[in-house]
Amino acid sequence: MSADRVLSAFWLICSKASAAILAVVLAVPCLAGAVHAAPVAWQKDIRTALRTSAEENKPLMVMVGAGWCGYCHKMLQQTFPDPALALRVNAQFVPVLLDADEQAELVQKLKVDAMPTVLVISPERRIVGRFAGFQSAGQLAARLAPFQRARPAPVARPMEPAFHQRMWSAIQAAAPRSTLEAAKAFSASR
Repeated sequence: MSADRVLSAFWLICSKASAAILAVVLAVPCLAGAVHAAPVAWQKDIRTALRTSAEENKPLMVMVGAGWCGYCHKMLQQTFPDPALALRVNAQFVPVLLDADEQAELVQKLKVDAMPTVLVISPERRIVGRFAGFQSAGQLAARLAPFQRARPAPVARPMEPAFHQRMWSAIQAAAPRSTLEAAKAFSASR
C-alpha cells in the first residue's frame, strides 16, 4: 500500500471522527434543554385539583400569587423552572396556581395575606404547610420534602420454591417408585 493511500485513509478516519465529535458537541446543548422541558404542570381549577388529589392520594401544592407581585413573578421565573424542583412537584404533588386578584374569595378562605404564599393541602383537604415570601428552588424543595407521601408497600407474593427444589420434586415425581417399576421402565426404553 502506498504512503499516499495510507495518508488519505488516515484523513478519512480523522474527518469521520471529527464529524462524530462535532455531532456530540452539538447534541449536548439540545439534551441540556430537554432537562428544562418539563415545567410544572399547573392547574388553575381548584375543584378539579382537589378531585385529582383525592384520586391519586397526593397533596396539593398551591402557589398563591398576584399579577402585581414582583416576588411571585420571580418565583415563577426562577424557582419553579428548576428541573429537580419541577420533577418533584409534578411527581409528588398536584400543583395549583391561584391568582389572588381573580380568586379573592378563595384566597381569603385559605387565610392568605402575603404574596407569594405556597400552601400544601392534604388529600383530606387540610392545610398542612404554609410558606410565605420568596423561596429559592433549594429552599422550597427542602420545605416540601416532609410532605412526600409514603408509597404503599408492595404486595408480598407467596414464596416459590427454589429452582433446585422444584427440579428435585419433578425428578421424584417422574422417577419410578419401586424396583419392579424401574425394571419395567428400563426394559421399555430398550
